[in-house]
Amino acid sequence: MVVKKSSVKKNSKLDNLTPFEPNKDKAGGRTEGTPNKSTAYKEAMAAVLRISGGEAVLKEEVVSVFLAMIEKAKAGDTSAAKIILDRMMPIIKSTKVKTGIRKIRTLEELSDAYDLILVKVDDQELSLEEAESVCSMLERKAKVFEFAQLKKENEELRAYHEIIRAQIKS
Repeated sequence: MVVKKSSVKKNSKLDNLTPFEPNKDKAGGRTEGTPNKSTAYKEAMAAVLRISGGEAVLKEEVVSVFLAMIEKAKAGDTSAAKIILDRMMPIIKSTKVKTGIRKIRTLEELSDAYDLILVKVDDQELSLEEAESVCSMLERKAKVFEFAQLKKENEELRAYHEIIRAQIKS
């Protein structure tokens, strides 16, 4: 089938599209050098602090807000306590933990390692979060053992299959 050029309709919406031109407003987004909103807000707050006379007033306001949050926390407001504690003592993302576990070569050693972690939690040598992290590593090690066992069984089945195949041929 031959299609004539005149019979093909052009999509008029796509005909007028052109590639972006660099440094044009139509490209969207912030122009180069323009700070984002949070940066602009922080700079404005810093400018207010630099105003002569206003610095002391603003600092007093911040202190009074902080003291009010402390009073709320003391009165039992857990969200106020969380805000204060999060600012004063941020959550530590990673810690070094000594488990006493060395190389694990057998399922029995893996089981012993789990038992050791439970004892360390019970003796308060490890936190629950630390124990969870260690146990997840031990679970991955268990999967390695499982994979190795499946691989061994697969090789044994292949060998058995080859023996059966050889017997059938003869």
